[in-house]
Amino acid sequence: EAIYHTVMDKRLNIDTSSQRMKQEIINEFYAEGAFLLKGSVCYIADKLAMSEPTVYRYLAKAKTELGAAQ
Repeated sequence: EAIYHTVMDKRLNIDTSSQRMKQEIINEFYAEGAFLLKGSVCYIADKLAMSEPTVYRYLAKAKTELGAAQ
């Protein structure tokens, strides 16, 4: 929950309906290590009003994008 607030507090008044914005949010959660915690996908999916498969799809893309940058 702390990581969620860390990431989302930076993004007040944003439109989370666009795919690009959702991908950026998931990328940031991934960079912060949020997905290392058990139950984080379910928690984030619920908070962002997304399905778990959608979060996993964005997460896979984040791994390829950010994994290549490291």
